[in-house]
Amino acid sequence: MIIRKYLEKDYASVAAICKKTAKKGYQTNVACWLFLDYYLESEPEHAFVAEVDGKVIGYGVCSLNDKLYFKEMKEKWIPKIASYAIYLGLFSRLSLWFNLYITKTYQCSFHMNISKDYQGKGIGKKLLDAMILHIRQYQKNFLYCITENKETMGYGFYRHYGFRLVKSFMGAKVLVYKIN
Repeated sequence: MIIRKYLEKDYASVAAICKKTAKKGYQTNVACWLFLDYYLESEPEHAFVAEVDGKVIGYGVCSLNDKLYFKEMKEKWIPKIASYAIYLGLFSRLSLWFNLYITKTYQCSFHMNISKDYQGKGIGKKLLDAMILHIRQYQKNFLYCITENKETMGYGFYRHYGFRLVKSFMGAKVLVYKIN
């Protein structure tokens, strides 16, 4: 298993993982619009993949440019989501403003997924290790993610890794990791 930088040719594999691991109702392009496409189009230099025998089995993406993230989410991705389903667009707007509030203190948002067949095998830890090493180069102090609730597998993984719970929003949990 290797962790490497994301390449454009990885998009189909990464998008498939994003859709398959999304919660019910989001297993369409909406999952990619919410959790993936901004990062890969606008900040691909901060994207990584996990690969086994030439097959992409996981990915991690992060934003180190919060101003660009909020501008593009507001102007491009949320309208796209709203055109698919108005209620998802409204929820996404609320979520974006919450992210704006969180980013003022905790700097770097990220999203990570591992194919279900490969979860629980230490791949997420290696992927997150690589992302944190990369982010340290930019003198960022914190990395954060938002999980749906405490019952998700991700919540337990992040807490075990050393993330701490700092906020809740509509049931979702904001987890923060101190980098430096």
